[in-house]
Amino acid sequence: QVLSLKNAQDAHKGYQSLLCEINDPNSKYLLRTANRLYGEKTFEFLAILSWLIIRCMSSCEIMWVFPLYDKGKIQNLLAEGILNSLTRLVLVNAIYFKGNWEEQFNKQSTREMPFQINK
Repeated sequence: QVLSLKNAQDAHKGYQSLLCEINDPNSKYLLRTANRLYGEKTFEFLAILSWLIIRCMSSCEIMWVFPLYDKGKIQNLLAEGILNSLTRLVLVNAIYFKGNWEEQFNKQSTREMPFQINK
């Protein structure tokens, strides 16, 4: 109730509306989301699921990009051996944001660090 959302359908509509507003071409910032499902090829659910995903995404003119829209920044997403013969479906999400922060930070105070995935 904090977000005044009564059910999942309200949340879905609210999220779509927010993304449409954020991705306005006249905006001073850029926010892109990318989503992709990788499914095991022999499973029959892929045809039905693909149709459903396309139908849901076409309800708003958002830049949904396949393959993953990552500005070339995401590489080696999954460690070797993390998927096995029991893996049926992998969902990948990415968010790209470019804009001015209210309080700027000093770029010299940053450093390269290995990216970690917590389980």
